[in-house]
Amino acid sequence: MNFKEWHDKGCWNNNYICYSFVDGDHIIANASINKMFLTSYGKEYKAIQIGTVMTHPDYRNQGLAAKLLNHIIGKYEKEYDYIYLFANETVLDFYPSRPSGRL
Repeated sequence: MNFKEWHDKGCWNNNYICYSFVDGDHIIANASINKMFLTSYGKEYKAIQIGTVMTHPDYRNQGLAAKLLNHIIGKYEKEYDYIYLFANETVLDFYPSRPSGRL
């Protein structure tokens, strides 16, 4: 994959960060973040959008995605006002609501 054209168009900058587990030359699990500002009722908030959460089928049920998500939450929860997951309806059961914010 070549992301140069995407990067050159400004679609990938320092606000987009991938967190991955690698086995040899293969990414086996990933969760990415987008750092952003949200405005609500005229007030600006710092936010982290989590997305691109995936695990290769051969490496599932080992808690890899949960480890990545917990790392992201732990790293940013004190610095940002909001952390939210951008996901589609087909995976909602995978992400149960946790009062502590941890998986």
